[in-house]
Amino acid sequence: MNTDIMVKISGVFNLTDARFFAAAGADYIGFCMDETHPHFCDLPRIKEIVSWLEGPEYILETYVEPDEDKMDFYLQETGIRSIHIGAAVASIPENHRNLTVFREVLLHDWMNSDLTIGQHIVLKSQKPVSDILKEDVDTISRLNQSYSCFLDFPWQNSSEVEKTLLAVTPAGLVFHGSAEEKTGLKNFDWMEEVFDMLARG
Repeated sequence: MNTDIMVKISGVFNLTDARFFAAAGADYIGFCMDETHPHFCDLPRIKEIVSWLEGPEYILETYVEPDEDKMDFYLQETGIRSIHIGAAVASIPENHRNLTVFREVLLHDWMNSDLTIGQHIVLKSQKPVSDILKEDVDTISRLNQSYSCFLDFPWQNSSEVEKTLLAVTPAGLVFHGSAEEKTGLKNFDWMEEVFDMLARG
């Protein structure tokens, strides 16, 4: 298995996720700054989580047209130098173009997307992974040849991840934070299998 594949965790909003993924070897941990998003992470919590961790780079994520002043304030307060912008975001402010940018692109609509925004493309699909592997491998492979592509698919288990990596070789994979079962308690079994597969941790 290609151990150069990077791992990005989006939408982290609790310390349990953050600690696990940092220890497991994630390259990037993202915090959503959209207040209406279910995975919104407010500024005090972001600063708290960052203060606990070492290892990953951090990313501010937005899926709506960003409030430039709010983005500047978050960047200044956290020291974060990377942003993730959703597919609905048309562009980024000029003064943010010195940042590392992850640009979300909907796999089914990639031909209508501006692929020149950002250093990394996050190919997102909500189709079952089995359908993606039947229908979209050629498209993913072509995009991989020209861009640094991260794959954000609705993974259900480590087997789906393994089958995907046997079919294509992306720059990275995206997984998502989620709620704890109880405070400080969460089952990471299949994610541990993924990190073992990638020889991380």
